[in-house]
Amino acid sequence: LVTALERFAAGPKTIITQICLAIAGLALQLSTWENPVKNLIDSFGQEPATVPVLLQFLTILPEELSSNTRIPITVSIVSFRSTTATAHASATG
Repeated sequence: LVTALERFAAGPKTIITQICLAIAGLALQLSTWENPVKNLIDSFGQEPATVPVLLQFLTILPEELSSNTRIPITVSIVSFRSTTATAHASATG
């Protein structure tokens, strides 16, 4: 999916949105993907041409977390992900 997002980074916007939705769903369900946000920042945050793709993903992810009832999200998953992200931000900031 990340490769597809790289391929369609220039558009069309509907394709970018659909791929971002799929990646967000995967990031929420795949517990072995330890830091999906950092991985996407590393992949799409370095080049100005791909930053809009990153921003689209970062917009969609919290929406999926709060509104997607098809993905069972437990408090422990959210807590673990938040702790991991916070620890990473502290270590790199």
